[in-house]
Amino acid sequence: MLPPMMRALFGLLALSLCACSGDDDKAGSGGAGGSAGSAGSAGSAGTGAAAGSGGTSGSGGADAGSDAGGKSVTYVYVGSSKAVPNNIDVFTLDTTSGKLTALGPSTSGGTASFMALHPTLDVLYVADTQLSEAIAFSLDRSSGALAPLGNVGLSGAPVYFSVDKPGNHLLAAYYGAGKADVVSLKSDGALNAITDTQSPGEKSHAIVVDPSGAYVFVPNNGANTISQYKYDSTTGKLTANTPSSVVTTDGPRHLDFHPSKNFAFVMNEQGNSMTAYAFDAVKGTLTAIETEATLPTSVSTPSTGADVHVHPNGKFVYGSNRSDAESTLVIFSIDQSSGELTLVGHEPTRGAHPRNFEIDPSGKVLLVANRDSDNVVTFLIDDATGKLTYVEEQTVADAPFFVGAYRFSLPL
Repeated sequence: MLPPMMRALFGLLALSLCACSGDDDKAGSGGAGGSAGSAGSAGSAGTGAAAGSGGTSGSGGADAGSDAGGKSVTYVYVGSSKAVPNNIDVFTLDTTSGKLTALGPSTSGGTASFMALHPTLDVLYVADTQLSEAIAFSLDRSSGALAPLGNVGLSGAPVYFSVDKPGNHLLAAYYGAGKADVVSLKSDGALNAITDTQSPGEKSHAIVVDPSGAYVFVPNNGANTISQYKYDSTTGKLTANTPSSVVTTDGPRHLDFHPSKNFAFVMNEQGNSMTAYAFDAVKGTLTAIETEATLPTSVSTPSTGADVHVHPNGKFVYGSNRSDAESTLVIFSIDQSSGELTLVGHEPTRGAHPRNFEIDPSGKVLLVANRDSDNVVTFLIDDATGKLTYVEEQTVADAPFFVGAYRFSLPL
């Protein structure tokens, strides 16, 4: 049975689905898992989730369902560092207007620092840094409601999740422990057990599977390296590639792949810079192309880079800058032949400390979670220029750590 809050909000949801007609052009999927059976029934309305940015379910908005016309809905989940129940705010997103409709809070347990969606099941995985756990929820695509499916203890406090392409394993990175886990998943998306643990380097801040699903990369902020692994999605085993890492200088934090070209882009935390890499899809290795500053030259106050996402059309890449003077999104265009970056501009986030942001699966809306101002801000994206137009802000639970947008097909 759904929680009372969610039952009370069904009427509101029915209205919001009418406002979401801009999502009807393409169906979505998505989720991450737990241990009950509700994920399977929710998945019957549509399958086939694929990440909207970079091809991995941990790196961008996820899209589920077939390409056939029909109704769809985009849900937005905002996780906060508030270590009490009801620390995930749930919204629907109208991708035509860029406006959010609040559905109310949902309970995750501790600190919801990151989320990832299963590629084929309606299961959402939440990273709990307070309890050092992964928590799985079945996701009801008709309401957006989350139902607990179970949890598993991890090797550290997780700051990043991704799910491999076949949906066999959840991958987790730990900033404090400098470790990474691979957790096996059951056929219904429920969490099973840790199958592999690695120690990539100090302050591991992300773990990203390449679009083919054969390689894994872990940016290590403190070690100034990006670890390179061969990955067996059947066994969940990681094996150091050759070379085992790429040496950097600016504190690599998050990484995202181009959706169709062999390029990857890394947001560097300490250097306030973004590095473009050539990706050798045969060897599974990265080679730096260039590094560009993400702050205007006029900004001299201390700042740190955070998140990075490539637009689904592959033409633009965005990164977030965090400081008192410069809470902005940097926008670069991508040369489709060389991978080189050209500055398009900077957009204020209308808040403080943009720890995480998201591009919805349609590529029409960008959402920013401003940690220190407790708000989520939406922008419409011009897919020809990459520029952003401010739409609105929504107040959310204390210190939002993560915002995720997932599109689902609905029964006709």
